[in-house]
Amino acid sequence: AAYAGDPEVVAMHATFINKSNSSGQDPHLDIKIYDNKHQLVAENDSIPGQWGNTDINSISLDLKRPFKQSDLESGKVELSVHPDGKDTLAFDYNISTTYSNTDVYWQRWKGKELSQAQPTLSDSLTGK
Repeated sequence: AAYAGDPEVVAMHATFINKSNSSGQDPHLDIKIYDNKHQLVAENDSIPGQWGNTDINSISLDLKRPFKQSDLESGKVELSVHPDGKDTLAFDYNISTTYSNTDVYWQRWKGKELSQAQPTLSDSLTGK
């Protein structure tokens, strides 16, 4: 796809809308963003949070190197949880990407779960 000017990514944020209560200590979450060449471009690791029902967690991601909008096309977001016991986290989430031309794009996913049995998931990015 062609991108007018192919703007650079200047910020990324993840927002989680929780749909379940975790029991015991709240688990930690890792978020990693990979470009379409499978290189890590943004992340935030071991994020503590309140993961109770209807809690909303907003997390800034650390950009690892310069990259552009076209680099995110066919990229991926990977989530990993470090649960305490038999927690299952059910949530919707979105990733917002802010570009150097001031455009902001949101990509949303619904009905996701992470647990001790399935601690990792990934979703495809479009760059817009």
